[in-house]
Amino acid sequence: MDNPGRHGSGGGFQGSAPLVSVSGNAVISKLLVVGHTDRVITPSEGLSVVGDRQPLEIREELGAVAEALRASINDRTSNTADRLQAVAAGLERIIAKLIVYANRGAPQVRAAARTVSELIDRLELMLPEASSLRVNLAMLHNEMGNYMGSLHEAERLLQREPYRSRYLMLAGTALLNMCDFPFAKAVFDTIVESAELTRPSTEHESELELLTAEQFRQLWIPHYQGKPVSTLRSAPDLIARARETSVRQEAGIIHRVARAQNDLATSHKDRDLLSRSLRNHRKAMRLVKGEYNFHMPMAEYYTLMALGFEGQARSWHETHELAAGLNDAAQAHICLLESRRLRRDGCYFAAVEQATRARDIWCMTLHLKGMVDALVSRAQAYFDIGTHRFLVQAAEDIAVASTIASAHDFDVGYEARLLRPRCAERLERKDELQIKVHVAALRSQVPQLFRPTESSVASVITAFREH
Repeated sequence: MDNPGRHGSGGGFQGSAPLVSVSGNAVISKLLVVGHTDRVITPSEGLSVVGDRQPLEIREELGAVAEALRASINDRTSNTADRLQAVAAGLERIIAKLIVYANRGAPQVRAAARTVSELIDRLELMLPEASSLRVNLAMLHNEMGNYMGSLHEAERLLQREPYRSRYLMLAGTALLNMCDFPFAKAVFDTIVESAELTRPSTEHESELELLTAEQFRQLWIPHYQGKPVSTLRSAPDLIARARETSVRQEAGIIHRVARAQNDLATSHKDRDLLSRSLRNHRKAMRLVKGEYNFHMPMAEYYTLMALGFEGQARSWHETHELAAGLNDAAQAHICLLESRRLRRDGCYFAAVEQATRARDIWCMTLHLKGMVDALVSRAQAYFDIGTHRFLVQAAEDIAVASTIASAHDFDVGYEARLLRPRCAERLERKDELQIKVHVAALRSQVPQLFRPTESSVASVITAFREH
């Protein structure tokens, strides 16, 4: 889950005001999700070595925090609480820095995150309130593209305090990023509809949290499930609410409207609606001028391309400029963008290469909507190459994409629906059998791509519904 921020790979602006991200990966800011808890977690067997792979600054700070924690454990005679709280503050600062490193794709962040988690395990034994640091850790996992890790941290928090809305927001955001839309919607429904939740301390923060959950369940999820009309019908009321709350929230909603208009217009060949989509893309960017991330000009580029208007080059260059140096989550979007551009320009093999890169990244992070989009783009390039062998590969990609989308209840997309029958009419019986075997093998090898997420959050949601 967030801000349409200039430097975020998935929409996370490096600032204090929370806002829904404008595309790609959902992010929610610390303001929305920070909380306190008294849960004690059993420590791990041993602490990971703070190795040379980590940046010197982080390595030194982790070493200092580990030493301070060791000293507090061994000497409980004076000011132990103050010293432990100082350790917690040090870990907060380290996680904040690691989030920045993760955003830039630093390879050593994963090892540092494990060390931080183990330090939190130990700290919780003496300072139970330190479990709230798992909120920060969940945000770090999200920035790393480790959405399952973020979900696991939310699960640990909810085991102790199932009534805290901020922890449910963490869980829902992770599920949204993994494209388990029915499960995510159930979480956001609970956040919006339950009167029993413990919400943020201020009215403004509570409204931001509710507005974010409303956007996810009324705009994002219906759009991804192939119901852009539902998104467009729900948007005006949310825009009015956002206008009273946060300009960044307003920009994020208008951007989502523009994307839904683009998809609806493409499937209905409605140029007037495409033009309205373009105007909304530009309105959203004007609202947060200088602060939006690469998703906004990228979406504008796609609409300009559909219209055949000039200005595509400017949007393309701005997208690349804003995504430069960001992590794999950002680069997957750029690979998909390039795959589509290259195929349009007749560079089919290069298009296949870029789509494969995007697919591989999103397969690792379990961002399944992105993976499906990459498979469809690759299938189009295979189809355009035109040999029988590549036609079969195109049909395989469409079959896999359709199976994943169906398993997680989201729309495979207009282009895939068009291409599927065109592939089928040129397949032989043996090709159809080969495709079925291919899909079955993938189901066996990578089952998590084809089944809903299993999480203890489900029992929390069920308890609220039954209460």
